[in-house]
Amino acid sequence: MAERRPHLVPKTYVLLFLVILSSGALKAQGSACNIYALYSCIAYAKSTQVPSRACCNALGSLGGGVMGSQCLCSLMTSQIAYQYGVIPQYAVGMPYRCGLPVPWHETCNGMKVPGGW
Repeated sequence: MAERRPHLVPKTYVLLFLVILSSGALKAQGSACNIYALYSCIAYAKSTQVPSRACCNALGSLGGGVMGSQCLCSLMTSQIAYQYGVIPQYAVGMPYRCGLPVPWHETCNGMKVPGGW
């Protein structure tokens, strides 16, 4: 029986995303829309738990208002987020669960963002 080797695809996606981020492809209010800044939020993007202080601070660093919300939406509905098991319906509700302001009537890929309705 052949030995199974660990699947390395997620690392490949992570490396590719680092290249995209370093090129400045994703921007929000003058700062990079950085998925790695949200690493402390991954567990909370898979559940309805109240995020940790570190996660809430990271979410706040994306910037407030529509730009920060759009940044979070683009990151949490990306293929990389999917590879990490992020559930977009839970992820887009993290700012609300942190007590951060959410733009009125905000949506993310057709989903109503909690706190905006």
